[in-house]
Amino acid sequence: MTIEELVGSTQREFQTLRGEMATKEDVRTILHAIEGIDAHVSSYASRWSEDFAKLHDWVRELDSRVKFLEKTKS
Repeated sequence: MTIEELVGSTQREFQTLRGEMATKEDVRTILHAIEGIDAHVSSYASRWSEDFAKLHDWVRELDSRVKFLEKTKS
């Protein structure tokens, strides 16, 4: 979604809710809130990526150990 589409959507919503056009301040407030949400999502995504990398390393370690044990049984 482009900024222009977001502004148009926001204005339509304000017209529906309040019967008037959204002001520039209304749009700025909404954009500020979206930026905050985007920052939180980025933070979570970064943590998820780190957790996934740790999990991947752990699985590789377990796989190596299992292979070692299978070799020693033979």
